[in-house]
Amino acid sequence: MFRSGMREATESSLVLKGIPVPVFELVLKAIYSGLDVLTLENFIDVWQAVHQLQIDFMIKSCQHFAIQSISINMWEEIYRNAKLLNSKCVSDEVNSFLLKNFDAVCIAPTFLEFPYHELCELLQSQELVVTREDLVLSSVMRWVEGGSQLNQCKETSVEEGEEKEIESEEKLSLRVQDSTDQTVGQADQTAGDRLSRQDKLTALLSLVRMCLVSPRALTRVLKLRLISENRDAREIIVNAFSYHVLDYRHGQWSSSAIQRLCSGYTHFGVKARSNGTFDFLGADNEKWHTCSTSDYLQRDVKIVNFDNELYAIGMQNANYPNGPCQMLVLCENTWAIVLQMPSKDLLLVSHGHFIYIINKSNKTIYCVKPKLKTPRLLKYIDCPETVANVSHAMAIENFLLVFCSITHNEVDETAVHMLDISTKVWSRLDNLEGPAEHLVSFRDDKNSYILQTSGSLWKLVVSACYQRVEFKCIAQLWNFKKRLNGALTYGGKLLIHGNDPSKDPADQPKLKKVPEYFKTIVYRGTEDMCSNFIPITLPNRAVLPDG
Repeated sequence: MFRSGMREATESSLVLKGIPVPVFELVLKAIYSGLDVLTLENFIDVWQAVHQLQIDFMIKSCQHFAIQSISINMWEEIYRNAKLLNSKCVSDEVNSFLLKNFDAVCIAPTFLEFPYHELCELLQSQELVVTREDLVLSSVMRWVEGGSQLNQCKETSVEEGEEKEIESEEKLSLRVQDSTDQTVGQADQTAGDRLSRQDKLTALLSLVRMCLVSPRALTRVLKLRLISENRDAREIIVNAFSYHVLDYRHGQWSSSAIQRLCSGYTHFGVKARSNGTFDFLGADNEKWHTCSTSDYLQRDVKIVNFDNELYAIGMQNANYPNGPCQMLVLCENTWAIVLQMPSKDLLLVSHGHFIYIINKSNKTIYCVKPKLKTPRLLKYIDCPETVANVSHAMAIENFLLVFCSITHNEVDETAVHMLDISTKVWSRLDNLEGPAEHLVSFRDDKNSYILQTSGSLWKLVVSACYQRVEFKCIAQLWNFKKRLNGALTYGGKLLIHGNDPSKDPADQPKLKKVPEYFKTIVYRGTEDMCSNFIPITLPNRAVLPDG
């Protein structure tokens, strides 16, 4: 520059704008002496200066110091400068800090400055640490409003036992309001920006685990004009209310009820081996955990999820095929006997207040109410004579569907019988192409499905008048036969479990993609014969070795 004919060459000086003299002196001292000049008071100014001067080794030193300095008191300033200076490594560390300290982060003034895509990444992360999901919902509403005051709806009456909880919620609201008051004028939200944020409300609400939000918090939010005037947002809140009014929740979890890693709960797929050992597959990380061996479950084991409690039936001694069959429930990693069953060769289905037990040998359906102090096995209804070779059963809406193996013109088909649980009336549905043997069923937020061993994937559609169930084949996932044990869905993933003796990943089935229904489809095989494979949500302490 001094030899290029520019002004600096004739004046023999260089003006550096935007860098204070004391800061520049620190930079020179670090360059010529190699001393560490960074402190909590000066590192932001030095970082900005060396970034402007493009001194690489000092930029790295400042970034390292910034990462080491991330704390409750410093994260906001570091966050702003990491964005300003386009420092990805520091931004990544700040984001990790935000996930672990969301309770404090969401009431900070800088929270209102978060870009939409970064807020989405925070909310949808399984690693988000939060004391309760109510705080996530309130933070979304605060961000959408851009810092404006949210109208808090006071409850007119509460039960005496709830007063302390309400008091703590009011303190939380005051904390949020205090932070909001401090940022009026700092956020500088224009009317256009607020409208833009309001357009994103529905998308943000869909990232909140809404079924984990308390009914009280849902009630308050539902009364806000921002929600009442937005049909899609209102529907999300109302659906969460519907989840809370359910007496019992069996089997597949809703996507808005998926527990975060900090919750102390994990979503599993579970199966029982022939030796009475139970294996739990983490739906998130797909890692197996083995525990809960039972001497009472040594043969012909079937399992069912009733209100997120694991029930199982099986025979105690594999050497005595005509021995007693027991129903047990898993309680704190210990099996407790519920009652004795009349025979083996059974299917289990949870629906409403009951577990329905289909005896395939005598074509009789029994029921048991597990939550009673002394559960009893009651005969519910006999199956029609046409019900034979039963392979699978499932519940949908108020119906019990029973799938049977038949042969028509020397071709395997699936006969479907439907029982209206409320009226105890049987009806016959149309046959399905393909085999019923080892057929499995599962569901997601929108639909229920069945999957045949031939790879045919069917979607179930309940008619508008709720008098009939129709089947629509939506994909052929593979074109060979696989023995299936069960399937579950998790965050857009379809996880299928079956018997597969091969350990070589190259020999695993090549699955057809169905992106309009599932983001990914995973097949997990096992060598040993096992029970059915079902979804369940359990406390970590019940399964994981370190709780």
